[in-house]
Amino acid sequence: YQVATALVMLYLFYFSWPMSIAPDAPPNMQTPLWRQSLGAFTFVTQPPFLDILILYMVLMLFIPVAMAVLQHANVMVYAVILVILWAVAAAGWDQRAYEWFFEHVIDPRAYVRFRGHFNPASYALVFYAGFFFGLKYKDLGYDRFRQEALPLSRGAFFLSLAAIMFFMATSLLRHVIYVPFILYDPPRHVITLSGIVSLAALTYAVYFLLNQQKRSGLSGALSWLLDRALRMPFLVTLGQNSLFVYSLHVIMVFLGSFALVALGLEGSRAAAIAVMFGFLALLISAAYLKKRYLPSLP
Repeated sequence: YQVATALVMLYLFYFSWPMSIAPDAPPNMQTPLWRQSLGAFTFVTQPPFLDILILYMVLMLFIPVAMAVLQHANVMVYAVILVILWAVAAAGWDQRAYEWFFEHVIDPRAYVRFRGHFNPASYALVFYAGFFFGLKYKDLGYDRFRQEALPLSRGAFFLSLAAIMFFMATSLLRHVIYVPFILYDPPRHVITLSGIVSLAALTYAVYFLLNQQKRSGLSGALSWLLDRALRMPFLVTLGQNSLFVYSLHVIMVFLGSFALVALGLEGSRAAAIAVMFGFLALLISAAYLKKRYLPSLP
């Protein structure tokens, strides 16, 4: 997926120049196209918006290690390892180690590259937390997982709501009062502490509400709606084909932007919304076709 999508995006960016599709990420017009094409096979050529595939590739290499830790140790050891990796990345120690290795041992970045914009050591916390809960989902099934994955606590739910409201307020009030940018627009190359808190709060709030179906009133209604939303066939299909959908959506985003610029409609919100929903419908249709005719494709 990485190589195929990188090649497609490379040629799309290259041959659309000088149209301003992504002003902050112009194509490389100095390096010969054939050399850039070869670089896609060793991940040296990474067109814009594709760094996340490299991130997944690196993180997936350590799945056997994660399985071994969960089988032979316990969840606490697993969690401690992830927190240590996150802390190392937050302190920048891994970056300093990379630079020392490249300077004093060997620098292969001109020939092969396994790291893009996103820091694997930092994102391992989110990736392997999801991996852990994915294993539980596989063992328990949807209904039991929904009820047993985490302990239910009204206090934790209201604390999560307070955190969500806090982050919403920082975004809404940043033009009125001083708000540290890390609260409303944190850097994306690592997972910041505010990102962890906001993700955990949103996740727990949704999880808690999913388990309120037996209650009457607003919480019961919200629980019913969330449960039905998560069971919607098109969302399930998109989730089950997430790698295919992500790769294809990168290309569709470019094509949609290209259409808006070519037609002189880049300033039209109505045109942008129409293009967005049109390509979303194509994306969903492609996922259904892939599931039906190419079910063995990841």
